[in-house]
Amino acid sequence: MQSAVMRPFARLAAPRSRSLTSSARLLTAPSATLAAHVSRPILQEPALPVVGTHRPAARSFLPPAALIQTPIARRHFSATTAATMGIFTRSVPATKTSWPLMQNVALVPIRGEEGDTSPVDPDKTVLSQTLWQDRPTMIVLIRRPGCLLCREEAFNLANQRDHLQKELGIRMVAVVNQSFGAQDFADNYWKGTCFFDKELGFFKAMGDGQIRKGSLLQLMKPSVLANMARARKTKLDSNLDGDGTILGGLLIVGPGDKGIVYEYPETEFGDHAPMETVLETCKSLAQQYPPLPPVQV
Repeated sequence: MQSAVMRPFARLAAPRSRSLTSSARLLTAPSATLAAHVSRPILQEPALPVVGTHRPAARSFLPPAALIQTPIARRHFSATTAATMGIFTRSVPATKTSWPLMQNVALVPIRGEEGDTSPVDPDKTVLSQTLWQDRPTMIVLIRRPGCLLCREEAFNLANQRDHLQKELGIRMVAVVNQSFGAQDFADNYWKGTCFFDKELGFFKAMGDGQIRKGSLLQLMKPSVLANMARARKTKLDSNLDGDGTILGGLLIVGPGDKGIVYEYPETEFGDHAPMETVLETCKSLAQQYPPLPPVQV
């Protein structure tokens, strides 16, 4: 007689025993009976109707949304995303400009001095050291002639030309790294002396021998977006033609072999030298090297 405690276990074990007995009978059944069991049709799930070119949804490799919403996961994914985006949007480190590399750079003239109506010979090149041979010179390296941010910088500096060039005696020169759109930039925005640096000599010098480039993903940076919003207030025209990744900057050079007095390498799009610092530096240079008196004709 089974005890009350063992009865439930006996009932659970009974189906298993019958199943094993049925399987044993099947294994010992005649071949005809075995064939009948084997030949039974296998039930299959009905196929789904195909509508047009419907494809099953792609498998997602992202974790479930419920998992991402946990505090630990939110911190992990936000930190990972920020680190990944930071690799591509970070500013390019500033480098010290190489003074030796600024020598003997062949420059193609685009436009002469303001008021100089003589035609420019595009086949003639000018050596870089002649720019600062007799007086201090400001050199603005333009990233892209059609860029709104570059035109904004040129426009603002051009508004200071009477003070910087005529009163303080600072020569103002713009240097572009591409010929496309250079003439329009020089005539309508810079409105002064402009050269084409075909071999990127100045741009390499500012990178201490390397061409400094920014990523287009920098356009998503809040600081760059703020620069663009500031530039739009000028209502200047712009275009998207040309390569805008080669970073520029601003250099102020003393006369002769005095070297670089001030440098401001562009680290991200629209990163311009502070106007107050530029004006103060030029004023200090003018005191050390007074402008030459105008030649009486």
